[in-house]
Amino acid sequence: MSASRTILITVHGIRTFGEWQERLKSLVQDANPNIDVKSYRYGYFSVIAFLIPIFRWLAVRSFRNRLREIIRENPGSPITIVCHSFGTHLVAHALRGIKPDELPVIPALILSGSVLRSNFNWRRLRATGKLKLVVNDCGTNDGILVLSQMLVLLTGMAGRVGFYGFTDDFIVNRYFAGGHSHYFRPVGNDPDSFMREWWVPIAALAQAPKPAGALSLGGTLQGVLHAFMRIADPLKGGLYFGLIAILVFFGYVQPRRETALEEGRRQYQAAAGQVGSDRLVSDAVASLARLINAGTFTTERDVARMSDVARFGLQRLLTANEVLATVPAGSIFRWSGGIYLKGDRVLRLDVPPPLFQFRHSDAGVSVLITEKVVEVVEQERQQRQIEFIVFDLKRATVLMRVPINHDGRASREFVVRPLRADRNRILIEFAVREIEGDDSTTYYVGIDLARRTARTSAIREDIDLRFHSNCQNLAWFDDEDNDAKKTISIAPLSYLFEDAIERRTVPRHEDTSKSYSDDLHQDCGTTLEVLGISRLQFPRSVPEQKLFQIVQAPTMENEAAEDACTPDHNLGTDTRVVKDMTSLDLTSMSLIKGTSTSLEQAKSDIQDMGCPQIFSGSKGKQYLATAIAVGQWMYGRVICEMIDERRVGRCGIYPFASEGGGSIWKSAAGDLAVLGDARTETNPGGFTIVELASGTQLAPNDIPPGTVFCRRGR
Repeated sequence: MSASRTILITVHGIRTFGEWQERLKSLVQDANPNIDVKSYRYGYFSVIAFLIPIFRWLAVRSFRNRLREIIRENPGSPITIVCHSFGTHLVAHALRGIKPDELPVIPALILSGSVLRSNFNWRRLRATGKLKLVVNDCGTNDGILVLSQMLVLLTGMAGRVGFYGFTDDFIVNRYFAGGHSHYFRPVGNDPDSFMREWWVPIAALAQAPKPAGALSLGGTLQGVLHAFMRIADPLKGGLYFGLIAILVFFGYVQPRRETALEEGRRQYQAAAGQVGSDRLVSDAVASLARLINAGTFTTERDVARMSDVARFGLQRLLTANEVLATVPAGSIFRWSGGIYLKGDRVLRLDVPPPLFQFRHSDAGVSVLITEKVVEVVEQERQQRQIEFIVFDLKRATVLMRVPINHDGRASREFVVRPLRADRNRILIEFAVREIEGDDSTTYYVGIDLARRTARTSAIREDIDLRFHSNCQNLAWFDDEDNDAKKTISIAPLSYLFEDAIERRTVPRHEDTSKSYSDDLHQDCGTTLEVLGISRLQFPRSVPEQKLFQIVQAPTMENEAAEDACTPDHNLGTDTRVVKDMTSLDLTSMSLIKGTSTSLEQAKSDIQDMGCPQIFSGSKGKQYLATAIAVGQWMYGRVICEMIDERRVGRCGIYPFASEGGGSIWKSAAGDLAVLGDARTETNPGGFTIVELASGTQLAPNDIPPGTVFCRRGR
């Protein structure tokens, strides 16, 4: 295509397919056949899309890319543009997004019904020298642009009131009496009269724009309205912000607040039920503290009620010092992921998780045995390390650390024996077996507490180390000895504790062999008992009854029936309440297989909870029914078989949700019990069926046909 041939681009507005573009093309080419007319169409663009800035930005981006293609395909060709309504937005912003050196010469840009703001910045485009003329044709009765000015962000009504500022010959505002599309309406018998008279001379013949009438305010009211519309940009910004804020509040903030409030109520109800449990009171206090700090509840009544429950829970918790005061001096215990020693002070021990503990009370020390993997830097490999750590239990200090590196598997059988003749000497024996092979090595570690020294002796599997019954000597017997070899090596027992002692060889005979044994004689040393590492229970709670005194208030006769704990006749009319828990004997109590709660914890919880009831089952059997807390938001219905009037036997614990559960019914035959529960994913039926004789939970299909359960009043 010739570089001198002018290109005319037309761009339509929204809610149309641009029928006027073909009419203008015919008019222009009739006037100047050398004009190459290109009609840009972007399809039907709805009002909703026009209201949303991101959709307008995408439309601008698409037009800019197409415009660049036309510029590349027609280098040096001048481009005149005629656009209407939203098309003016596309063109103006697309031109501003093209680099100045990429812009073609634009002899004229004709805008009609423009949605651009009246203060649109044309300075950068004018500074390029490429855009020569902007003709802005306005419709003084354009109501569509009033809506654009008042409601649509980042748009205006330049197509009604013109552009402001120094317009001179670069910007020509022309005003016509008409609406948003009057440019395409017929005048008389000519449907194209406006385009023919006002646009064709500029676009096809490169003539100067013909002047038109000026803008008339039309009176005081119109002037006020015009002034008001000029400040519409900040007003509609506030309107949009307000609408977004309302949507965010009612669509996001308020639902989350209501969800948090409902969740808070559930947590409060669960915590309020848990403060009475010694095991769960700490979790309950922590849950209440989170609710208070989060400001979940806003009413004074809710906050006060929650604070009262939290204060009561805090009163039930012992402080760390109070808990540590209950730990006996000389104890080694676990607490919060660490190992601690209680002496005159509490010392956190820098040790890996210990394997065993041996306490030598006569010497006031404890021996911890640990194992870990260590790096052997010189050999660039790893070894396992057994370490014996000796603690002074009174002063809570470390006396000695004796590490032993090895490449095998250490036996978990450690024998620790203080010598009777000297309580400051401790002999430790253990074996290490090769990882690949059957050979093993026995290690003897002699610890001298008085001198703070230790000596390690490794004895191969083919050598027998034996101890004399006099508790003073050792002997080494070689398994490969034959009758020709009649000597043994002997040394004092101190050989295992001191480095300077030499072994000597003596004749071996039958009486000598009989005096020695493989193990240290019980008269020579006492084997210490292996102790575990106890775990400190913290937080620990104060028994509820120690916090307050219950005073029996005088009651009237008609108030006796309102006792808080009354027999549950769903279990039968002969159900009775156990008013004194001390009347029950729990020593024979056991739990059915598979119960997660420990027996001791279950006994403690049963004694803490009130209102246990005894009811009759089938074949004259008696059963105890009560409830305990088993977790956050969860309780457990406890059903125990009574051995006799006092002794409690086998028990089962059946969890149920704190909301919607807890009711219990007995079958008419007395062989089954139904426990009410909330409907959940794991229990869609909302109930649990228990066979009383065995404590087994049954599926609905396992219930014998014709089974009838008792109901209140029947």
